Amino acid sequence: MTSVEDRPDSLRKMLMQGWTHARMARELGMGVSTLRRRLKDQGLTKPQRSHRDAIPWTMPDTPEGYKHTFGVYLRELSTAAQTGDALVSLYELNTALRWARELVAKRQDVSYSEVKGWEIIPAGNDSHVQAVLERAEARLGEK
Repeated sequence: MTSVEDRPDSLRKMLMQGWTHARMARELGMGVSTLRRRLKDQGLTKPQRSHRDAIPWTMPDTPEGYKHTFGVYLRELSTAAQTGDALVSLYELNTALRWARELVAKRQDVSYSEVKGWEIIPAGNDSHVQAVLERAEARLGEK
């Protein structure tokens, strides 16, 4: 078994070669939880993103909830706002931007409830979609 301390670049190399955490842990003789702590300690983990600002509603992880097209678009915009990059692809990001811009131009917004699910509603003075779009565009440098 190899000690991570003996090979400080070993974790980085394994990650760059596409090794899974399970495979890395086996190779290094440690548990996956320990491996993840080592990755974090060495600055080799990506920061966790939260989409709570873009999707403030509690919803199920189903096609009618979190996986609905509106949820996908809002997560894409949230990722752009946080990283300046696309979550899935530039095509998906551009689709989400186009969707949000069309809603804002029509003075529409979205809402979610357990009873009604997703719905398009008239936008008020504090349009949710507009706020998410503005954060994404500011980060992308498109405004």
